[in-house]
Amino acid sequence: TTQNISMDVKKVQRVVVKQGIVLRWFSRWRMSVQQATSSAKEKASFNIPLIASDTSESLTRRLFETEGQSYAVSVDDARFSRVSRRYILKTVVIVGVFPAAMLAIPVGLSSGFAALVPFLWVLPVYLITRRVWKRLAWYATDDMPVKRRGVLGYRLDAFLLRKVQRGTVRQSVFQKRKGLATLQLFLANGHIDLPYIDE
Repeated sequence: TTQNISMDVKKVQRVVVKQGIVLRWFSRWRMSVQQATSSAKEKASFNIPLIASDTSESLTRRLFETEGQSYAVSVDDARFSRVSRRYILKTVVIVGVFPAAMLAIPVGLSSGFAALVPFLWVLPVYLITRRVWKRLAWYATDDMPVKRRGVLGYRLDAFLLRKVQRGTVRQSVFQKRKGLATLQLFLANGHIDLPYIDE
């Protein structure tokens, strides 16, 4: 069976490339060109399961025309800036320390030193969060932002600034004290978050 899929370039919202452990061995990527859809019959994305980085770059530049000529499929691009280290502290407290403390209270009332056992959960939370933070980065040219993230592999999200329909800045009390904020950029097919960046 052969299936032909086409896409209107004008509706392209963003380009996503992913690379897991296996694809990294072969220096290949999985590419998804995502578009805004106006009907249920239209496919939301044009997927290429295996593609070389240079082919992905040239295709993206063709899709974004003159605005995407500086785009590069590289996780080590010098333009990337990591988000603040405060991201680690926030996540470890909310996902690790707080649940461990809530569990330790009833355990401690009945078993004493056994209340310390739930806090073993904090170490793996910290290690995973630190890995996420090391890969969570972004850069922006005059025409397009690119976001990098991942745990075992990598994911790069690229889109044109003119496709952004709305931007929202969220700032907690903790972030405000440190001059940080979380930026949400809304496209026609979803939103992209840049957490804990300089205000």
